[in-house]
Amino acid sequence: MTRPNLLLIVLGLAFLAASGYALNQQRQTQAYNQNLETNQFIAMEDDSLEGEFIRGWRHQIGGEFTQARAVYNAILHRAPSSLSNKIQFNLANIYMQQAIHRFTDSDSENDDSAYPLVELSKHIYRKLLIDKIDHWPAKYNLEIAVKIAPDVLVTDIPEDILPERSPENQGVIEEYKKLP
Repeated sequence: MTRPNLLLIVLGLAFLAASGYALNQQRQTQAYNQNLETNQFIAMEDDSLEGEFIRGWRHQIGGEFTQARAVYNAILHRAPSSLSNKIQFNLANIYMQQAIHRFTDSDSENDDSAYPLVELSKHIYRKLLIDKIDHWPAKYNLEIAVKIAPDVLVTDIPEDILPERSPENQGVIEEYKKLP
């Protein structure tokens, strides 16, 4: 065998091996996506951070917000930044879902407890956007949250109505600047 033929055979074998590996990765990804689409989360749950995230997501879509928050908060500080951003986004969404549920509930007392949840979600969305400015779902949800509970400038509220905003308490309350 000549040297060019041997080189072509080795390159062909390397190409076949790489193609087989890529095909295997594609099949694994398709199986994972199919599990997500059919809500077969239990099969994907394990003790890893991703498995815990899926457990929290399962609670969230099932309307078990307290359990979902507990799972998310347990793994939030151990997660890498990409997973941490997803966790924070889901936490903010949970707070918004709870607020909207309280707004739509017929009991008028729930309206008072809904606004702090909207404010909390706005805070998390803004924090997310500081870390990742191009997070479009967070921008969209923040816009909805601001429509529900518009931001109020400190100067727009008289001190006698909200004494916690008096000059003695300057710097205690966070003020937000407009997003770029």
